[in-house]
Amino acid sequence: MSRSQFKGSLIEVRHSVIAATGLAELYEEAHPEHAKAVEQFCDSLQNSCRELGDVIYPNNQQVG
Repeated sequence: MSRSQFKGSLIEVRHSVIAATGLAELYEEAHPEHAKAVEQFCDSLQNSCRELGDVIYPNNQQVG
């Protein structure tokens, strides 16, 4: 399946964000010299997911 054929739900996207954040945090433990960059990555990823939820469900403040 190509990327253009995949249309994930917001829940699937959120699960992917959680997984990516978890992997980044594991990386941070192994490479503490990159802690600031990892924290910025995780914050940016979570903010983007929250913004996506706001676009898809503009009246639901709990999404994201």
